[in-house]
Amino acid sequence: MTPQRIWTWPVILTLCISLLALAIAGISLTWQIISWRHSGPRVSVKTTQGVGGDPPVWFVGVEATNSGRLGTEVQQFGFQLPNGRHLPNIYDFLGRPIQLPMPLGPGGTASMTYGAEDIRRLLREQGISGENVRPYVSTGHGRVEGHAIHLGERVANLH
Repeated sequence: MTPQRIWTWPVILTLCISLLALAIAGISLTWQIISWRHSGPRVSVKTTQGVGGDPPVWFVGVEATNSGRLGTEVQQFGFQLPNGRHLPNIYDFLGRPIQLPMPLGPGGTASMTYGAEDIRRLLREQGISGENVRPYVSTGHGRVEGHAIHLGERVANLH
């Protein structure tokens, strides 16, 4: 009696097809996870600066950008101070009231501006230099903070 061979061509072909199906299933699962994680709003926050108005007034701003697929609403803009306090704002750098919540659609940008002189005054009142201040926004999907900056130096460099 001769022993039967296990690795015949139908077994090898079936094994190759099974491994190919397993690889495609893994790729599909990975894509579904990536797609799901990117399906909501993806908000990033940064600090801006500029000059505007008549007469010209320097400003520092908090800008939120949504690179996700869904929109959200910005409920609050502000700067997080190192002592735990916030510099929220309800007026722009020209003294006009801001309408909040502010819509932030997919691919959209929303911003809030602070007068540079107002920032200088608030930092003096708080008794801080402005180091390690983080811009932030509170949205319908949570709070998002930007990179820490030295707000005092940024405002001092505006002329």
